[in-house]
Amino acid sequence: MGKLRELSKNDPELSKIVMQEPLQMSEQEFLNKFSLLWNLAKKGDQQ
Repeated sequence: MGKLRELSKNDPELSKIVMQEPLQMSEQEFLNKFSLLWNLAKKGDQQ
């Protein structure tokens, strides 16, 4: 989880998710959600 927090420091949207979500869901659910958002963000960067 530490790496995600490091990454999120530079990304306000990600930061919101990192700070809110882990309290409410399992780490696996969180990672699934994170990777989905990460992929969307990368697609956005490519356009």
